[in-house]
Amino acid sequence: MTDLGRRLADAIERDSGCTDARLLAAFAATPRERFLRPPPWLIARRALDGSATPAYVETSELADVYDNVSVALDASRQLFNGAPGTVAVWLEALAPREGERAFHAGCGSGYYSAVLARLVDSVVAVDVDEALIKQAGEALADFPNVSVLAADATAFAPSSYDVGMANMGVSVIPEPWLERMNPHGGRMAFPLTVPIDANLSKGIVLLVERAAEDVYTVRMIGVAVVFAAAGKADQAAQRKLMTSLMSANPHEVKSLRRDPHPEDATCWLHEERYCLSSVERRRPGG
Repeated sequence: MTDLGRRLADAIERDSGCTDARLLAAFAATPRERFLRPPPWLIARRALDGSATPAYVETSELADVYDNVSVALDASRQLFNGAPGTVAVWLEALAPREGERAFHAGCGSGYYSAVLARLVDSVVAVDVDEALIKQAGEALADFPNVSVLAADATAFAPSSYDVGMANMGVSVIPEPWLERMNPHGGRMAFPLTVPIDANLSKGIVLLVERAAEDVYTVRMIGVAVVFAAAGKADQAAQRKLMTSLMSANPHEVKSLRRDPHPEDATCWLHEERYCLSSVERRRPGG
């Protein structure tokens, strides 16, 4: 572990409360600057919950990017390599394990794909932005267990995956993410968001775990301001999600139902293909 790596691990633990030793070591071992544009870097310091207006600073000091800060990949689009402390919370909740297959949607320049690659057996990293995918492919060249693909991650998932993470906001949970999740303990963390401007979206971060073929448990693990997924927006779905976010407590969501049923008081968000429900679903035999 380098001094800079230790600095970042300490900042993540300090700001996020994450204590998982494997996870902190994975962050400490990953050279962040490899996944950024050349200096000077534009960094943004923001509260972990996204509530505070970020303070922007330009720097050429390498140590500055080894702190719990977001670093611009394309400031004109408000596209950032997000703060490690925020993503560490998601990863700690996901608990990636050796031998597992990971799916990283919206991988950007590949930094968090590299962190994941140190925790699992293999990673499929996907982004629709071909320039970012080219950068990620070059930065991940010495990670033989990472496959980098240019594709629309809202319409894609590997044939099967154990652990997944999305670094982009979606207003509708993509069907492939649910279909191809391992039915025996597969899980995925992703932001479910509504747009706040042309590029950014804001909402909640959900952890969905598939305990059996048709049993999905859900819990909220955070909130986020994040780059919105590319593609045509489903404005009706965004309005419905906004209503749920403003009128009901997302911490009440306990499960994801895919069976047809009439909307009732237990439906936090009732969509055509799924429902986020307050009804608790249990594992078989649980």
